[in-house]
Amino acid sequence: MTLQSEIAALKALLDERARAAKAGAEAAAARPASEEEATGGVDALLAAVGETVEEFGQDIDRFPRLAALAAFAVGLSLGMVLTSRRH
Repeated sequence: MTLQSEIAALKALLDERARAAKAGAEAAAARPASEEEATGGVDALLAAVGETVEEFGQDIDRFPRLAALAAFAVGLSLGMVLTSRRH
């Protein structure tokens, strides 16, 4: 499977899941975010990554190239968050 075909397959899967979860997302968006939630920093980022990995755990095996790109992006994000907190 090429990277392009993995992206197309994952897009179709995500579109399907997005339609199914639209009502829940609208309800969550209606709730105003507290300042603590908005500025959670590293802990919030790690929690979001953990939830995402758990939700898409079975898909990671199906899309290995995208999983590698996502792991790189998470590492880069964590590096930027940690670096910005040091200054």
